Amino acid sequence: MMQPDFARERRTEPRERIEFPLKVIAFTDERFPKEGYAAMAVDVSEEGICLQASQTLPIHTSIKCIVNLEEKEAPECFIGKLMWGFKNENTFRYGVRFDRERNSSIKAFLNKIRTCPARPETRIQPVEPDISDKAILQVARYIGVSEIELKRIQLLDKQYVHKTDPNQVVVSTIYNADEYGYEVEELRPHVLFYAYACPNLTCPVVFDHPLDHYPMMSLFEIGRQMSLAIMHQFYQVPFEGYMCISNEVGFNYKVFAELDMPLALITADTSELQIGEKIQRRNLHIFYIQENCICATAKVDMTSCKKDVYKKIRKSARRSRLANKFGNIEDVKFISNLDAVSLFASRENVS
Repeated sequence: MMQPDFARERRTEPRERIEFPLKVIAFTDERFPKEGYAAMAVDVSEEGICLQASQTLPIHTSIKCIVNLEEKEAPECFIGKLMWGFKNENTFRYGVRFDRERNSSIKAFLNKIRTCPARPETRIQPVEPDISDKAILQVARYIGVSEIELKRIQLLDKQYVHKTDPNQVVVSTIYNADEYGYEVEELRPHVLFYAYACPNLTCPVVFDHPLDHYPMMSLFEIGRQMSLAIMHQFYQVPFEGYMCISNEVGFNYKVFAELDMPLALITADTSELQIGEKIQRRNLHIFYIQENCICATAKVDMTSCKKDVYKKIRKSARRSRLANKFGNIEDVKFISNLDAVSLFASRENVS
């Protein structure tokens, strides 16, 4: 399987966000089919084009880009080289650097495409990955998740899940599992992690009555904490000045997970969306595994952003939703259990 080179080279000339369909054909690489690959240009400059495609393409390959903006006219052809690539929401993006000596009509072409917008039906659509239980269980066996002793499971540092009380941390240290996932072809395109549940049996909310299994509320929080920790530990989201938000969570509770047996979590990071340097989104698929059985699954859409960006978004939302009930919303308030009582008391006094 061809893998893109993630060492990205930046273009220095201004780029224009103009989309148009094209075909990519390689000169010498035998891994390319003769008919080439369909792709979509997402931005262009006089130095090169940024492409979006469904396939992984070999970096540093000399290619020809064929563009047919108007079917009545002869297609435009440009020679270049694939310089970098990265995964983006289940598709791939690539940078093509033009060969200036062999491309004499770039400026004329740029003027032309400004008046020829892309046809919607030619867009490259990302495909939601369907990860099978069989593939995940195969990785679980490679890791040996059922063989660990409960007493050997180490608790994750509280800072990774934004807790001040270590007793509220319910997930173990998280490990990268790519070396195991590479053994399963279905999982090779994804980044894998694994960890173990560390339930707080003294929690007055979840375990306020006798239970012989993990309640759904506990599994939900374990998955949420693992998602949050992955953003900090593996994707370098800073602890200070940034926020991590669970935008959307889907949960499927299948069978009871036993409290007296190790419960492993294998998480697949299936997509990535980067918007500048301030916002990052990741779709995480979590599988809860115990004794060769998947007890539950979850899909968590995580977003990290700078705190000032988060506050602007939240302030706008609060103004539109809460102003009629609670008066003017001046700012976003971050509260804890220590000042919640005074907050709600002040709300009751608002006429």
